[in-house]
Amino acid sequence: MAEVERTLQGKFKKKTEQTRHLVEELQKSFPEAWVQGYQDLIPALKNNEKDRHVLAVAVRCGAQTVVTFNLRHFHPEALQPYDIEAVHPDEFLVNQFHLDEALVTSKLSEQATNIDRTVEEQIRAFHQTKALPLFTQTIAGVLGIEL
Repeated sequence: MAEVERTLQGKFKKKTEQTRHLVEELQKSFPEAWVQGYQDLIPALKNNEKDRHVLAVAVRCGAQTVVTFNLRHFHPEALQPYDIEAVHPDEFLVNQFHLDEALVTSKLSEQATNIDRTVEEQIRAFHQTKALPLFTQTIAGVLGIEL
């Protein structure tokens, strides 16, 4: 979470109070996501050194998947001994959408409402970032939204 806070403050110019609030809300909402006791695994891992802490947490908590934009730091050979795969967020979201269209659409609608956007506006905003092209095209197609 320290890395998330640094990124939000440095790259996205969020204030310290905003990032602290986010961390507090995440801790309240997802207490099971705060993994302890993973540091001893780091030296034995073979993925990129800068992201070994991420794989160590995944191993410690029994995760099946690491969702990351940075796939090159998680080569299959480094993950295979732990039965973990690395998946790009675009692919992950498309898979989630196919598993439960109603839930993903509902969450997207809730997210849009929370920032005073329509679902259409939110999908277009995602699409403009070019970060999630398959997801935005998939959901736009199903909902009949032109991008």
